[in-house]
Amino acid sequence: VDLDTGKVLTLVGTGEPGGNRSSAPDRLNEPAGLAILGDRVLIADTNNNMIRRLEISTSLVTTLAGKTFDGSDDGFGTNARFNSPARLAISQDGNYAFIADTSNNMIRQMTISTGFVCTLAGTTSLGSLDGIGSNARFNSPSGIAISPDGSTAWIADQENHRIRSLRLMQ
Repeated sequence: VDLDTGKVLTLVGTGEPGGNRSSAPDRLNEPAGLAILGDRVLIADTNNNMIRRLEISTSLVTTLAGKTFDGSDDGFGTNARFNSPARLAISQDGNYAFIADTSNNMIRQMTISTGFVCTLAGTTSLGSLDGIGSNARFNSPSGIAISPDGSTAWIADQENHRIRSLRLMQ
């Protein structure tokens, strides 16, 4: 939105769902989360099961991690799999994105420069259990924010009706 005129401008997307990496990389499918990183925007492209990057100056969209078919694999780029990533937040240093991978019931971390994704907490089994790593259980984590000092991720655990915290390594 142009604050002087109030005009809204579409940067990317056609209004129709899509986003297959090869046939329509500029189309999105229910994008649900955004995080600003300088002159780029990271996008949780929920129904494409991808984390995408939008270059604001050129409107170029690049897939950083994930692929159209859902899954829960850790790995680099398109070898990593998500299942409805809903929201994301960026570390203070801009090196990492933390992702609420909603339908996997996981909190994931992606190294932005390499697209490497690893699971920090949760498993594909839903539940409500405090614990470390895969011993923790979530039920549709749908929001995530990083504390001002970068030490903690705050998670909206939607279907458990809770706000949870996850201590981050520094």
